[in-house]
Amino acid sequence: MFSQPEYVLPGITAAIFAVAYPLFCVLTFRKTYHKIKTGRISRLTYYQRSIALLMLMVFIVVVNHLFGTLQPVIWFSGINNATIVFSILITLFILAQIRQKIKPADALEIRSGMEEIWIFIPKSPIEYKWFVALSITAGICEEIIFRYYLYHYFHLFLPAPVSILILNFLFALSRIQSGFQNMVGAFVLGLIFSVIYYFSGFLILPIILHTAIEIQTGTIGFRIQKYINSQSL
Repeated sequence: MFSQPEYVLPGITAAIFAVAYPLFCVLTFRKTYHKIKTGRISRLTYYQRSIALLMLMVFIVVVNHLFGTLQPVIWFSGINNATIVFSILITLFILAQIRQKIKPADALEIRSGMEEIWIFIPKSPIEYKWFVALSITAGICEEIIFRYYLYHYFHLFLPAPVSILILNFLFALSRIQSGFQNMVGAFVLGLIFSVIYYFSGFLILPIILHTAIEIQTGTIGFRIQKYINSQSL
């Protein structure tokens, strides 16, 4: 059955997302890190290229849905108890993030904890704006790619729990540039996103949570950088 033309495109798409993209991240992350560190490419360029790559991958999903067999993205399949509970929890989490304040005494300690990703953190207002754009893009595109597309493709062959574990391992692998500790964090967060989508059937919920976490990471780093700059004057 899966050798039929209408099943070939979904298979190719899954191979791009599950093999080619993680492999690309593994093979290029050291070079990318070195280029940013030495100034051969700017953070701004890195943000812009990352946005373009993620949008290209989602375009592949769109093409797949036009000519393949998987159903279109289900943004909202109806309200159930899980949808209500997760919506409340995500709202409370975002409100807590908005109210969060960084004390000067804690700034350097937080900075030390962000060492592995510090080179990717925005350092100027224009970089911060593009980082927010990247965060929104990643929140939308990565949820479509991993939590939606790969989950539904793997689930054609594998039980849901196994599909969720595999796709989130691949998601964590795509974050290899952020260091091992953050890869583990990405895996755990990915599991949370998957659980939210699995039980609520509402893809927008993990998209919102994912985006909020990404933006908050950059916001905290940017505020700390401003504090460090003010102390050096």
